[in-house]
Amino acid sequence: MLSLCLAIESSLVTSRSVNVRAFGLLLFPLVLSSSAAAQVAGVGSLTLQAAIDRAMAANATIAAARLRGPINLANLAVARERLNPEGSFELEKETPKEAYGVAVPLELGGKRAKRIAVGEATVRAGDAELAATVAQVRNDVRRAYFGQVLAESRLMLLREQRDLSMRARDAAQARFVAGSAPRLEVMLA
Repeated sequence: MLSLCLAIESSLVTSRSVNVRAFGLLLFPLVLSSSAAAQVAGVGSLTLQAAIDRAMAANATIAAARLRGPINLANLAVARERLNPEGSFELEKETPKEAYGVAVPLELGGKRAKRIAVGEATVRAGDAELAATVAQVRNDVRRAYFGQVLAESRLMLLREQRDLSMRARDAAQARFVAGSAPRLEVMLA
């Protein structure tokens, strides 16, 4: 519907003079307030907050960014784990018949602390990415909403202007038929 309104509005605007654009720009501050926008453009069924809520619930990019959060937390939990010790047992028919072995890995040079720091940084980066995605979606919804409100208000103004010009033309035709106006006035109307 937005593209249809914009197409109708743009085709009507191209055929009008600059005065219509100036008149539309004068009404722009009035359109920016959400209550006035809802009354002027007839968008009472969908408010800006409802549009943002819908986008937050249905946007696949936000859903994917939210699903990366638990993955990042799981990676952090894995990074916090200590390495497992290993044990071995060998049984042979010759002497010595049995052999036991235990290996305990040692991490030197702060490898575990660095793994944990990388995991925590990944969690923070994921949170920042989610916040940036949410902000971008909110911005896109806000721009689309007010673009729709503006297009609908322009369309309404252009329809009113069309109706006024048709009434002026009909009035000039009626005066011409009555004989009180020249044919030139009808042509100009």
